[in-house]
Amino acid sequence: MRRHEITSQRQAYLLLLISGVFIVVLIFVGLPLLFNLSSAISSFRRPKTAVVDVSLVPSAPRFFEDLTATKSANIKVAGVADPNTIVELFQNGFSQGTTTSADDGKFVFDGDLSQGNNTFYAQATSSKGQKSEKSDTYVISYSNKSPKLDLNNVRDGDTVKESSFKITGATDMGNAVTINDRLAMTGLDGVFSLSLSLSNGENKLKIVATDAAGNQTTKEITIKYSP
Repeated sequence: MRRHEITSQRQAYLLLLISGVFIVVLIFVGLPLLFNLSSAISSFRRPKTAVVDVSLVPSAPRFFEDLTATKSANIKVAGVADPNTIVELFQNGFSQGTTTSADDGKFVFDGDLSQGNNTFYAQATSSKGQKSEKSDTYVISYSNKSPKLDLNNVRDGDTVKESSFKITGATDMGNAVTINDRLAMTGLDGVFSLSLSLSNGENKLKIVATDAAGNQTTKEITIKYSP
């Protein structure tokens, strides 16, 4: 009887020991293994996303904004990008082709302008096919039309009785006006004026209106001062 009790106790101790070892193995081996297996299954089911190496994405190109208005339809659009990247130029939303920036990053496009404002932006592409952000826009205004030039209070051949005579007229908004190479005061509405000191007899006047693109309209008149 005593021997039977001792045997039972030993079996109980052994069972407890085996259970303890099993629990330890489960905690340190089984659970991590189960977690890794679950993660692997989850990763397999989850759609893979491409990893973009930000360091390889080229910088957005920058323009040399040397020109804002012109009377020439043919221009060169230049700027700088990362060296040896493909630069694509867009004009009014349409691609104008590509070029490769030089070792110093500079690029140049030959362009044809449309009447009015022409809006440009550029985008660079690396050798790995990664595109930059769009550049800031660059606007060039093209016009080959002669600006408006009207005289309000004097005509060719008029005779005036004041030696200090103010000439007034109108041009397009934003234009500059000179009278005998003196700059007239021009308002936001294009109305201009300039006071001149006249000599006795005939006075020749040359009035020139110039717009931002460099187009000019010239009028030459002669007025007579007779007190």
